[in-house]
Amino acid sequence: MKLSLFELLYGLSEALDHVESEWHPLPKVHAKKTAYFAVRMGECAGLKKEKLYQLALAGLFHDSGITRSQGGLCREKEGTKEELKFRLLAGEENFMQLPIRNPKPHLVLFHRERGDGSGAFGRKAGEYPREAGWLHLAERVSRLEAGWDEKTLRKEEIERKLQELKGRVLDPGAVELFFRAEPRLEAGDLFIKEYLRKILPDDHREWTEEEVGRFSLLMARIVDERCGPSCVHSREITRRIQLLAEYYQYPEVIREKLCLAGALHDLGKLVIPLEVLNKPGTLSEQEVKEMRNHVLYTYYILNRISGLQEITMWASAHHEKLNGKGYPFHLSGEQLFYPARMVACVDIYQALREPRAYKAEKSHESAVQIMKEMAQAGEIDPMIVDDLEKLFRR
Repeated sequence: MKLSLFELLYGLSEALDHVESEWHPLPKVHAKKTAYFAVRMGECAGLKKEKLYQLALAGLFHDSGITRSQGGLCREKEGTKEELKFRLLAGEENFMQLPIRNPKPHLVLFHRERGDGSGAFGRKAGEYPREAGWLHLAERVSRLEAGWDEKTLRKEEIERKLQELKGRVLDPGAVELFFRAEPRLEAGDLFIKEYLRKILPDDHREWTEEEVGRFSLLMARIVDERCGPSCVHSREITRRIQLLAEYYQYPEVIREKLCLAGALHDLGKLVIPLEVLNKPGTLSEQEVKEMRNHVLYTYYILNRISGLQEITMWASAHHEKLNGKGYPFHLSGEQLFYPARMVACVDIYQALREPRAYKAEKSHESAVQIMKEMAQAGEIDPMIVDDLEKLFRR
């Protein structure tokens, strides 16, 4: 399957921005601006394209560990050094698992270290990779824009703030490099993407099935972690959809697409507010509507990533019903291709088998019986239900 890791992370970074914005005010396209500012600094410093490429990916993925913080033990410690360290360790782990040749360690881990050594890991300027210091500055500049009116004292205010932070918080060399690089502070989504495409090497290539599987499980884990440390919903769906695709003897490219669709089907839950997503009691009518919007968010995010057209439809149709009574698009019958029906059935089965705050887990037999009743009502595909009954009993 031919994919671009840059294109994937560029699109998925929007979902991670939504997660972080629940704790901190962020400007639009925060991760993209972080990547752009850092790459512009790297270009000014004379980095080769391969190093600029890794710097861009680190910028786009720099805060992927935040879902583990929000859904885990550090949820109540937001803003503390302990939470920051927890988040950075998770982000470093995520970055090092990306399908990159010789990924540079510590870019993400130390990107919030402070020049005077008062950061989470106690490293002073010069004791961590200079590119990590560039990412820290790039992220700071992006954050400074949150809540500002368009162009209001932007350049002058940012220059003043950077001089104020120089040495104590930011690496002095990074500050001077940023001034020399002169990035466009008002750069928006389209400009950033075109700039990065021109500067970075084209990374479209054939991924192995193992690479697709590893990336799928990584993204599934990032989504799961926001729902709590014990949540494995997306990972289990990824695993089960692989089993079902192998059972149907689908060719490799279809198996890979189904793997990604299963992993990313709940990507839109990263946009749902935590108090709704993890509410232990019954959701109000308004909260139910908000929760259902996660499917639309999944569609909107994935639909903007080139090359994922089929995956987008299969992932975002997991709450559709054959009789047209599902959501969000009210698709029915022949509009729902077999892979989309598979993702929907596996999602229902996995949800029934999991314990939730509002229900106990169902046995395999009970889950299948409920699904057979849904099939008789014209909601889901009866053939897939029969196959799940046989396959998942093992």
